[in-house]
Amino acid sequence: MKKGFKKGHVPWNKGLTKETDERIKKYFSKPRSEETKEKIRLKSLGNKANLGKKFSDEHKRKISEALTGIKRSDEFKKKLSLAKTGKPNFKLRGRKFTEEHKKKLSGENNASWKGDEVGYKSLHEWVRNHKPKSEVCEKCKKKFNKLDASNISGLYKRDIKDYEWLCVSCHHKKDKLGLNFHKRNKNKWEELKNEKDK
Repeated sequence: MKKGFKKGHVPWNKGLTKETDERIKKYFSKPRSEETKEKIRLKSLGNKANLGKKFSDEHKRKISEALTGIKRSDEFKKKLSLAKTGKPNFKLRGRKFTEEHKKKLSGENNASWKGDEVGYKSLHEWVRNHKPKSEVCEKCKKKFNKLDASNISGLYKRDIKDYEWLCVSCHHKKDKLGLNFHKRNKNKWEELKNEKDK
């Protein structure tokens, strides 16, 4: 007869710590051999029964079909996110991607691609990665080591032609004059523009 924990079963060591219980303290104070450490390491890699096992394409397809369409609740997603926050992805550690593979993972091919719904910081990062770099400020024509990607229309469109490279000084002056606002402040930008036209 197979034994196992029943639903609602409370483990004997629940709530106990090495500061409050001698049995827990004894377990943690006992030095582990290299062999034991290796066993723990292998166990933590995943299902020990499938460790090093290679699945056939047919088996992979069946697993994929079984998981397709499963909808997770928002509560489950939040718990999963909190559990993985701050933990490194060991599957990608030290892995080097080819330029061809990088292209497949970038832009619209990426699962995280948001199109025009992108946030302020991500949009500027996209512009910096795609707009050809300039050594001089497009406003004052002076050379600087660092230049900001400044939006021209104030509508923050995903269009590299709608951005210009400005030095920090020119960028601040432009924002101060009300020529550049985030799309959520579009009405305020229109009001200032109308005042300047008068």
